Amino acid sequence: MEKHYSLKEAASLAGVSYSRAWHTYAYKRLGWPQRVGKTLVLSEDDLAALKTYIANNGDAHVEQADGRSVQSV
Repeated sequence: MEKHYSLKEAASLAGVSYSRAWHTYAYKRLGWPQRVGKTLVLSEDDLAALKTYIANNGDAHVEQADGRSVQSV
């Protein structure tokens, strides 16, 4: 049986904040994963795609001193 992850769990496993993971989907960088109500449910394949995207585009966001993430232009 395939394991599924909430977006918060997937973000933690990918080593990024929840908002960074959510924005990856909101800005259509990756296709939306399955939804159950308002909750995004990621499969192992979705998690692998998220990790790959983050690894290849890690410099797209810059952490400020106060902890906020800002997208570089």
